[in-house]
Amino acid sequence: MSIQNESKASGILLVIRGITGSGKSTLGKSLERTAGWRFMEMDKFKTPPGGCTPEVDFPAFGRMVYEILQTGNNVAAEEAFLSKQHLDWFLKEIPGVHPRFIWLACSPDTSVKRKSELQRSIVEHQHRRLPSAYRIPGELVIDTNNVSEAEVFSRVLEFVRAA
Repeated sequence: MSIQNESKASGILLVIRGITGSGKSTLGKSLERTAGWRFMEMDKFKTPPGGCTPEVDFPAFGRMVYEILQTGNNVAAEEAFLSKQHLDWFLKEIPGVHPRFIWLACSPDTSVKRKSELQRSIVEHQHRRLPSAYRIPGELVIDTNNVSEAEVFSRVLEFVRAA
């Protein structure tokens, strides 16, 4: 059966976007641990894992998220989605779902401090792409440079409840 013919998903989808070190995984894990959401990391759908330009199976990620949403569970899906084409491939697999989007922003120095010097080239690559990164209308943007994890979590829950 095609996924497009299946019943509408009933869970909430929160797409957490941002560059390496912005706090996407931290927020997703916090939502999973504290609010009972399912946290899905795009990294698990990349081959080879890591790196600036791995092959990504965006449709497989979308189908997995859709299956979870159909059970009524809320999903926090983490990926940078700097390209509109990548986002479109993902969203095509979750028909009838209206995700809420969050962009976590931070400086290159903050990214490197949070991750490691080993990832400096990835961080620099992503920051060079930021001016052309696809922005989504209605997306909540949080600058994570000088706010606590608790503050980010609180603002995200407010955003989800208000929608």
